[in-house]
Amino acid sequence: MESAYRRRQTSAQERDRRRRAARIHEEFPIGGARENSMPERSKYQQKVIQRYYDNREQIDQQRLSELVTNLFLAEGDKKRRSLWDKASEAMVRLGVPQSRVDHVVGTGDPVQLAEVVKEIEAGIHRPQTPKKT
Repeated sequence: MESAYRRRQTSAQERDRRRRAARIHEEFPIGGARENSMPERSKYQQKVIQRYYDNREQIDQQRLSELVTNLFLAEGDKKRRSLWDKASEAMVRLGVPQSRVDHVVGTGDPVQLAEVVKEIEAGIHRPQTPKKT
């Protein structure tokens, strides 16, 4: 049987825990962030982000080339599955038709992925760029 002292101590701890939780919820509401919780990006940050997206195609090409090497060296099914998922995403972003992506990933052969990389470097596959209006 629990003593009266223990019950008072537990209830005091519970009361403190609830107060802390209430303060946290006031600062960070669950339904969404407070207004202006994220500061605006500086001009420098905006330029860095813009340059990243301007060079996204080259970044994806390089990443896909690295994935070919990693797939040749990968040990374990879980690691290979993860690498193939990343390769699939990169191929789609680089404009490789979905049927080709499914075929290459389905075979699980890094040699075929290397062929796709050669095709991308040769300019056979180009990503669809949205038209600026």
